[in-house]
Amino acid sequence: MKSLFAALAALSLSACTMLSAEAPIFSAADHAAEFAPPEGLWVIRDSSDCRVNPARSRPERDTCLDWYRVRRAEDGTWRVTALSNDDPEEMRVVVMAAAPKRPDEPLASLYVGEFSNAKNADISYFALVPRGGAERPLSRLGAAGIECFVVHGEWGEIPGIVVRREDDKVVGCTATAKDGLREAARRAAVAALPGLPEQELVFVRR
Repeated sequence: MKSLFAALAALSLSACTMLSAEAPIFSAADHAAEFAPPEGLWVIRDSSDCRVNPARSRPERDTCLDWYRVRRAEDGTWRVTALSNDDPEEMRVVVMAAAPKRPDEPLASLYVGEFSNAKNADISYFALVPRGGAERPLSRLGAAGIECFVVHGEWGEIPGIVVRREDDKVVGCTATAKDGLREAARRAAVAALPGLPEQELVFVRR
């Protein structure tokens, strides 16, 4: 199983192909009010092969569960720490709606998440697709890293995203505007369908 945040670490090894930014673009004011998980301990698991009950486990145990601590920082952004890592690092997370939210729905159909470490470096972007249903909208989440191939070439370039080339080869792409990130998230979600990786999110306790 590879959770969303574990995938971030793996993606850092191929950062030249992932959408990034020179500094965080999102602020606390951009975070979607409805996308607000309770603060405390969470687990992310692959329900297809993990049957461990989080309520009867804890982060110190070696199980198929990936544990995270979620808190709201003083600046209004969210902080997520992967407790399953040998060297836990707190990440700054801001999630902005990338599609309109219908009045009768608990969440929008698409979000774009900005993830960075505590020093506001190693910035990555993910398309996030809620799939938990009306009663538990955050219980399941589809996620796809935004790669550079969706912001140029046959997809067309996006205003607000700079594509870097060396000898006609794309070596990276950098976001400079929020509107560009919305469109990039839409394209990433489309490119990942129908096999969009999906995670089960379980709130355990405060």
